[in-house]
Amino acid sequence: MDGDTFSRQNSGKDSKINETMEFTGTGTEYFKIWIVNILLTILTLGIYNAWAKVRTKTYFYRNTHLAGSSFKYLATPWMILKGQIIAAVFFITVAVLTQVSPLFGIVFLLVLVILIPWVIVRSLMFNAYNSAYRNIRFGFKPAYGRILYCHLWMVFSNGYYVRVIITCMDTPTI
Repeated sequence: MDGDTFSRQNSGKDSKINETMEFTGTGTEYFKIWIVNILLTILTLGIYNAWAKVRTKTYFYRNTHLAGSSFKYLATPWMILKGQIIAAVFFITVAVLTQVSPLFGIVFLLVLVILIPWVIVRSLMFNAYNSAYRNIRFGFKPAYGRILYCHLWMVFSNGYYVRVIITCMDTPTI
């Protein structure tokens, strides 16, 4: 990753300042984190997964530098675990209700097709908000209508994904 250069305009001047992004981590360091994360996630039947995500992201953010400063990951494992518990309860409830009424399963699939873009965007917003550079948090305001339009077009386009991606990426909305 070493050597990626980013340019920014100097305030009021025509000259550019080039900043190089650098990653200072090593494979050995990451392997230690990865193996401990895997073992503890297995031993705790998946509960440690939230802590593993935070450890991994913190490692990568802490070792990624731009203009002499590193990035920070601000989320806590409890925030991630809460989201995972909500998702698990939701899908267990759906599984039980589908056994009671198979029609519910069909209705759920249709609702899920519409909810997937919202879930993905909220996940991206969570990650952006909990990422910082020089104590400035990232974030964006999504255009849910455009995202839903692109997602539904992908679902019902019978596999013409390239055309959908080109159409949806034609005008950025972030």
